[in-house]
Amino acid sequence: MNRTLRVCLVAVLVAVGAGCTGGKEFTRPTADSLELGKTTMTQIRDRVGKPRRELNTVKEGVQTKTLVYAYSEATPFGEKVPARAMSFHFWDGVLVGYDFLSAFDEDKTNFDDTRVSEMKKGETTEAQVVALFGPPGGKYTPIRK
Repeated sequence: MNRTLRVCLVAVLVAVGAGCTGGKEFTRPTADSLELGKTTMTQIRDRVGKPRRELNTVKEGVQTKTLVYAYSEATPFGEKVPARAMSFHFWDGVLVGYDFLSAFDEDKTNFDDTRVSEMKKGETTEAQVVALFGPPGGKYTPIRK
C-alpha cells in the first residue's frame, strides 16, 4: 500500500476512534470518468470537491501532487467502522493515477480468490480480469517526462 494512502487511512481511523464522523462524504467517481493522462486536477476538484489533504509527492523520480479525500462514520462502541478514502495523483496538472479503499457495504466487491487460476500469463486481457474480479481499486500510467 502506498505511503499516501496509509497516511490517509490513519487519519480516518483516528477520527473514527474519537467516535465522530470525519471528512466530507464523497462518492467514488466511475472508472470511465477518470482518464489517465487527460483528466485534470481542476476537473477532479469540480467533481469531488475540496480535498481533505494536498500532498507533494515523488513518483517515478518526478514531483507530483496528490489530492486525498477521506470520509468515515462512527458510532461509539460499534463493531464496524465504515471508512472510505481516495487519492488522485497528478503530474503537470494531469491525472497519472488513483487509489480507492472502502469499508462501506455499498462499496463492497465480491472478490473470489478461487478464480485466480483462471488467469493465464500472457493470455488473459485486462477486460477478462475485470470480468472475473470487478473493477480495480486503483490505476496508474507511467509518467512521460
